[in-house]
Amino acid sequence: MTQLTATLHPPPRFQHHVAFGNLDSVDTTKNNTIGLTLQTRHKAFHLHKLSRTFMVGVDDREYSHDALSWLLEAMVEDGDMVVCVKVNEKDVKASSETAYRKEARELLNWIESQNIHNKGIHVTLEYSFGKLTQTFRGLIEVHQPGMLVVGTKGKAAQGIQGVWNSRNSFSKYCLQYSPVPVVVVRPKDKRVKKKEKRSNDPGRRGYRGMLQANGGMHEIDMDLDEMEKLMETANTADEEAHHVARALGLPASFDPLIKGIDPHAALHGRASAANSRPGSSSGNAPSMSGLSPSDAKSAPAATVAQKAATATTRQSKTETATGGATNASDEDDSEGVDSELDTPRPVATRIQNREKLHRMEVGEAAALRQVAWESDEEE
Repeated sequence: MTQLTATLHPPPRFQHHVAFGNLDSVDTTKNNTIGLTLQTRHKAFHLHKLSRTFMVGVDDREYSHDALSWLLEAMVEDGDMVVCVKVNEKDVKASSETAYRKEARELLNWIESQNIHNKGIHVTLEYSFGKLTQTFRGLIEVHQPGMLVVGTKGKAAQGIQGVWNSRNSFSKYCLQYSPVPVVVVRPKDKRVKKKEKRSNDPGRRGYRGMLQANGGMHEIDMDLDEMEKLMETANTADEEAHHVARALGLPASFDPLIKGIDPHAALHGRASAANSRPGSSSGNAPSMSGLSPSDAKSAPAATVAQKAATATTRQSKTETATGGATNASDEDDSEGVDSELDTPRPVATRIQNREKLHRMEVGEAAALRQVAWESDEEE
């Protein structure tokens, strides 16, 4: 018989605690709200440092039931505390105190039944009397919730009717004046309808397309192995070593992608490219006459070209003074150098020819400068 009784009447999941009441008070003050306070907690409830407090308004309307159901299903976790507020905007009758206590107890039992996921939570019911907005403000100061959840009809009227309804809308009042974050929960059927409308919106199909490409699975829902395969890039061992050396700032010897340069091959390639260009003879190149070797190395390209043009003009003016003998010998020498550069020769020979040509140009510039000084002295 004992076993049958235990089967028919399982132990309750919630344990009721101390209740408070001040229904015999004269009037409501800012820090003293007339009403009853009932507390109950689940057997699996344990208060810890991550516990949160939520406040929700409940009454006989359907949308307040939706708000409580959404809170218990979507937000609340084990160890959280839920404060349910029921406000009666009518005068308290002392003769009806027993009826008030009975109604509050039935409401608390109904709230316990809404915990369909059997979460370990602590529930406090504030069965109060007074003005709706003033009561909520006082209870928010007492319990200090992290979030206030209220329901709404989900109707957005336009024009004068919308203005009038907004004056009497408690959810809009909470959004404007609540000192804590507010969540307004629409009826479930309206939420489903709005969700279907968003899913059929052509402007929102980009995200749906990405989900369909992944088989309808978001990357958060993937396993760790699948996530690693998705994020892993196909790099070779040398590329991985290159990225590591670059990130750590290692010398070039640690980077396998950085290859050494053969100076002989580089010089041979440059000389071949110079010989293959048309007009590569030194006769067509602008002379660097009038510049010393140190100036030719350090001067910018524009300055070198300008001084070379000036030296060429001076050379044309003094051709008669020099008798043309020097020009003839220079032309023969330059033609000899051109013929030597036209034929492929070893790198050392080409370097010697270039140095010889440079010394000839320096000597030519010195001769022109000497002639110019002599003409100035004669004048």
